[in-house]
Amino acid sequence: MGVKTSAGLKLFILGEIETKEPTKTEYEALTPIEVGEIVNFGEYGDEITMTEHLPLSASRKQKFPGSADAGDLQLQLGNDFEDEGQAAMKAARDSRQRTAFLIQHNDAGSGSPSSPTMEYFAGFISSFRQSPGGADDILSATTTIAINTDFVVVEAV
Repeated sequence: MGVKTSAGLKLFILGEIETKEPTKTEYEALTPIEVGEIVNFGEYGDEITMTEHLPLSASRKQKFPGSADAGDLQLQLGNDFEDEGQAAMKAARDSRQRTAFLIQHNDAGSGSPSSPTMEYFAGFISSFRQSPGGADDILSATTTIAINTDFVVVEAV
C-alpha cells in the first residue's frame, strides 16, 4: 500500500482486560468506545533495551538486545466533557485497571468485504491532564497510556 497520512486514524477504548497477552478474539469480544477529538497521536512501538558487557580483558564494549518496551502513547486532544470515550479514559485512569485499546487506521480496501488495519494493545492510563492554554487556544488535554502488551495487528483487507 505504501505510505499514508494519519487522517482518519481513530482510537477506541475497549475496557478492562486481565489476560497477560490478550488474543485477537479476546479484544474483539470487548465493546469499543471511540475517544473523540484526538488531534495528535504520540509515538508507540517496541524499543529494545540494550544490555552492555565490558570484560576487563577486552577493549570494546559488547552489546546485547534485552527486553522490549512498547512505550507510553501520549495523545493530545480537544477536551470534550461530554465525550463518552474521554470519560471512559478518565474512569480507567481512576480505576488503575489495565485497559484494552484499538487503533483503527483509514486504509480499508475498496472491495467487499473490506476492513482497515486494526492494532490492539493493552496498558494503563497513567494520566489525563487538562491544558487550558491561552485565550485563543482550544481547551485541550493530554493523556498517556503506558503500554504493557505486544500489539495484535490485523492487516487491512
